[in-house]
This record gives sequence, structure tokens and C-alpha cells, in this order.
Amino acid sequence: MEHYHYVNQSGVYEVPHMDDEEEFGITLECMKTVGFSDLEIDQVQQILVGILNLGNVEFDEAGRSGSKLYEDDVFAANFGTYLGLSGIDTVSQLLTMQCKNMMGEIITNNMPVEQARISRDTLAKLIYKKMFAWLVTKINMSI
Repeated sequence: MEHYHYVNQSGVYEVPHMDDEEEFGITLECMKTVGFSDLEIDQVQQILVGILNLGNVEFDEAGRSGSKLYEDDVFAANFGTYLGLSGIDTVSQLLTMQCKNMMGEIITNNMPVEQARISRDTLAKLIYKKMFAWLVTKINMSI
């Protein structure tokens, strides 16, 4: 886990007297107990792994003020795969391009690197928020 930016900020990778594998097993059993299907559990895990990979996506300068994904960015490719996006070009457009509606016309601009990073992190938070809300609703429906 220490390789993922979103979870390595504290520098704490192990909690004394806690067995991560055992805790993970308990979590999976609890999800099944409250009615999650195997498919839903797999999808939650894929989304979480996708978010972890998204946090490691980095950008290079492109042109005068634009951005592009790092060459051969495995994290961007993994993010796209885990979230079911159709190829690295889709991921690149999602993370580096900005669309605006100007009087009925769609204008597309390449975002600067810092804006692409902010957009990446905002997207990760949005995906996590939506998934968490779905989890809470699913659990509340079962009790």
C-alpha cells in the first residue's frame, strides 16, 4: 500500500496488533451478511483499486500551457481498466481536457499540469463519494 499516493501520506503502513488479511476477510463476510452479491463486492474492489491507481497518475507539460499523461503511465491504464473506460485515449481526455459550453458551442481546452492534478484528485473524491453513498444506501436497505 505504501506505493499508492492516496494512502501513503501518513507514513504508517502497519498498525500494531492488527492483521490486515484477517480484517479484510471480516469485511468481505460482513458485506455478504448484509446482502452484497459477489459481483457487487468485486465491483467495489475494482473501483477502490481504480481510485488508488488514479492517485498515482502524473502529468507532463504539453505545449505552452497544456498537460499530457506521462509516457506509458501504467497507473492511468490501470485506472481506465478498473473503471471500464475504453482505452488510454479516453483516460487522457478525461484527465487533461476541459470542456466549456460557450453560447451553445462546446470549447475544449487542454488543462495546465496543476489544474490536471486538481481535476484528477477531484474526480477521485467524486467517485469515492458516489460509491460510499451507494454502500450506505445498500446497507441501510438491509437493516
